[in-house]
Amino acid sequence: DALGHFQYCPHDFDGRNPNSLVNSEAFIARLKRMPGRVFLIIDACHSGSAGFTNVWVTPSASNQLVIISSSLAQQESLELPEQRNGAFTQAFM
Repeated sequence: DALGHFQYCPHDFDGRNPNSLVNSEAFIARLKRMPGRVFLIIDACHSGSAGFTNVWVTPSASNQLVIISSSLAQQESLELPEQRNGAFTQAFM
């Protein structure tokens, strides 16, 4: 968004209603409450800003969140139209 916060676009996103986006701080905070080790892999422009906010908590043996992103907060990610996904996803697969 305009303030540099990462927003998630859910499957039922309504382009006429910006409130249908999912705030990254709320999403990451919820993932951090899940037991076990959770991996979040994001192939999106500016994905480096996802999760690196004031919701950070110290990982414990009972829950850990690992975020792997395709770009830094100020970077765009490379799309590969012929592959129908991003370069990061292609390399990851």
